[in-house]
Amino acid sequence: MTEAVDYKKAYQYLELQIEDMMLETQALLDNNPATLRIDNMKAKQIDTQLIEVIISSSGEHMKYAVYVYEKGSSIPIEKFMYQEKNNFIIQLMPGKYIIKGFVQQNGEEKVTESVSVKVHER
Repeated sequence: MTEAVDYKKAYQYLELQIEDMMLETQALLDNNPATLRIDNMKAKQIDTQLIEVIISSSGEHMKYAVYVYEKGSSIPIEKFMYQEKNNFIIQLMPGKYIIKGFVQQNGEEKVTESVSVKVHER
């Protein structure tokens, strides 16, 4: 013979289980911030002497910066300081450049990546 199921009691039990899982997940996320990394960085010429740099990254509360170097030089010719937007429009004379992107998470941890770009006269 089968027992009658108390659906109200079963539902309340499931609600408590879900609430416990949500609290455990929140504690895990609060104590283990996302791993910061640059997934992709692109620099391309979009117009005469204009380069667009886009930095795609994973993490939380991120800010982005870019330094521009003439190819072969270790001294930046331009610095774009940290901002919340992950794209930059940079005006450059024709030539070869290294674009170094920085991503900062929570105002502390940072990662970098570099790409080469050649600016053509159009």
